[in-house]
Amino acid sequence: MAEARHRDDSCCRHCGSRDQVEVAHVKHRGMGGNPAMDRTHLAGLVTLCALHHREVDAKRLKMSFGPDGANGPIVFKR
Repeated sequence: MAEARHRDDSCCRHCGSRDQVEVAHVKHRGMGGNPAMDRTHLAGLVTLCALHHREVDAKRLKMSFGPDGANGPIVFKR
């Protein structure tokens, strides 16, 4: 988790906010991702503020990734 915060400069990857930043999984466990709650694969983690984390979990905000996962650019769509 600390590596994701460092890579993303402890900012929300969507809005750049530094308030209430959380580490989220690229593919939520409820959607078949990360069944072991593994937080060691940096490409599978992204930092988001609490608001955008909730929006991603509620599927109101979608993230699209390139071949590098969260290590590369992320496209956000409503």
